[in-house]
Amino acid sequence: MALKFRLCVLFSVWYALQVMAQPQYFKYLGALFSEMAQGTAARNDGTLLVVSSGSANPPQNSLVCGGFSLLNAEGSLLNSRTFTLGQESFYFRKALPWTNNNWICLGAGGDFNQACKTIVSVHSNDGTPLQTWRLRTTGADFPVDFEVLPNGHLLVLCCSNYNVGYEEGTLIELDENFQLLRASRFFLPNKEMMFSALSMGIQGSIFLGGYAKMTGFFQDAFVIKLNSDWDIEWQQYYGTFYDDELSDLSVDGLGNPVFCGYSYFQGSEWNGWWAGVRAENGNLRHTAHFDAGQDERFRSIVRDGARFRIAGDAGSFDDRDIVWGLFEPSGLALQTRKLDWGNPFTNYPSSIQASGDGGWVLSGDFTFFNGSRDIGLLKMDSEGDPGCLNSAWSPAAFPAEIEVATLFSNKQQAATQVLSASLSLNSTQYFMNTVCEVIPPKASWKTTTKPTECPGVCLLFESSSQYYDSLFWTFKGPFEQTGSDTVFEVCVEGPGKYPVQLVAKSAVGLDTLIALIDFTGDCAPVVPNAISPNGDGLNDTFEILFLPPGSRLSVYSRWGKRVYRSEAYDNSWSAQESGVYYYVLEFPGNTSLSGYVSVFVD
Repeated sequence: MALKFRLCVLFSVWYALQVMAQPQYFKYLGALFSEMAQGTAARNDGTLLVVSSGSANPPQNSLVCGGFSLLNAEGSLLNSRTFTLGQESFYFRKALPWTNNNWICLGAGGDFNQACKTIVSVHSNDGTPLQTWRLRTTGADFPVDFEVLPNGHLLVLCCSNYNVGYEEGTLIELDENFQLLRASRFFLPNKEMMFSALSMGIQGSIFLGGYAKMTGFFQDAFVIKLNSDWDIEWQQYYGTFYDDELSDLSVDGLGNPVFCGYSYFQGSEWNGWWAGVRAENGNLRHTAHFDAGQDERFRSIVRDGARFRIAGDAGSFDDRDIVWGLFEPSGLALQTRKLDWGNPFTNYPSSIQASGDGGWVLSGDFTFFNGSRDIGLLKMDSEGDPGCLNSAWSPAAFPAEIEVATLFSNKQQAATQVLSASLSLNSTQYFMNTVCEVIPPKASWKTTTKPTECPGVCLLFESSSQYYDSLFWTFKGPFEQTGSDTVFEVCVEGPGKYPVQLVAKSAVGLDTLIALIDFTGDCAPVVPNAISPNGDGLNDTFEILFLPPGSRLSVYSRWGKRVYRSEAYDNSWSAQESGVYYYVLEFPGNTSLSGYVSVFVD
């Protein structure tokens, strides 16, 4: 038994060290052609697989080809391969870990305009295809997402072409041997529907997301809920007067769908947004828009416990930056971060997800200064902090006259400040190293009780936040109160538990601290001499102000019969009949208080 305990402790320490390690890096995976990341899969040891697409140079005759890149937890490239379908175009859409240490990949192949097909393949760690399956259920199936079910079956969601253009959706189920079990078609008469995301709910339910042209030229986001038999339980649309596109879909712990996208807000610019709805009817629970004065587009959402991480990009058409954030289910932004690699880079992150070793990885594609596109990977720790990063690129050859100032102009890493940078060049690659100081804003406070006349309570909240430019306090108790000073004072008429919030902001993001504060003060218990339990919300219960926790209450009728007893009174007693009652309060520490209370029942 002792040996088992020691082994358990050693394993726990080893696992904690693995999770705490969380290597951080920023990587470009360059090829001889433009390469765009499509999806990232992660194992529990931090191994990452990035699947991509690219416009290949001869001898592929500029066909679209698929890429397979495998990295270890530290970001070192282990294997990389490129795939084509002869003279047909092909690229990967998504990947997931599979059995026997293999990977399962979803792809699209063929003529993308007229006769695209779904391709599912299993690959070993070196990229070797072990099994490949092809399917076309309509004139053209363009796969967008897939999930592995607990029984090993696959769900594949496709945009489908029945007439002209991808205007409908098809959901396909395959068994563990990739054999077709069923397929269902989803469409709107005379409307174009673009499906973009698939997510599993609870009790076998399925959520499909996308956007459709509903009125005139404008698009609305939509979510469809299916039961385990694929019957539509509800189909809801969410939109403004302008275009609203849904990018990605997730599900919270209660099985409610949560999704993100972007809107052409008020006809002037794109704003990133996310929304949550009720699983039972699809009605909106909350929405949140992200507007930083630029075109913002949210592209990926993933659940992080009870919260959600969202990634996207912001900026002008030819100079976009990475943005990501941590959001409460209510839509409150706890953190927002921005990564600006300076001109002339354009960043298009496609997904954010758990990295398998306790951190997070953001993947996408990035325009290099010679015009080609490369895969980019940003590895962050469990808090979404990229730390100080060392980066290396190895794409095609570059002219030797590139200046460091061109590469590092206006460079500001998320939650970091670049102190120095160096560059080395040769005919085929260059490396960048940065030395930086991590300075994320951090919200915190210290609380002290201010002397006041009982039964009122005054608390002083003194900010101990770091690395911030501005503070914003919010108290939402019996009344709302805000402030922006270092010290925030709140006074209430009596004890109670109320939420206090502090937001610390800086140029690279924000940090939010929310806590339920117990305003107890240091006053003697205040016992009422009368109550009126008539349901009007006033004096309905025998409420004792400043009641010490663990106090015992006994209540007796006028004839001495005990009618109530509580070992830890919670201010909930109320009588059913009018009369005078005798009470005995016993406090921790062997002190007591007794008396009479009159009850008036209408």
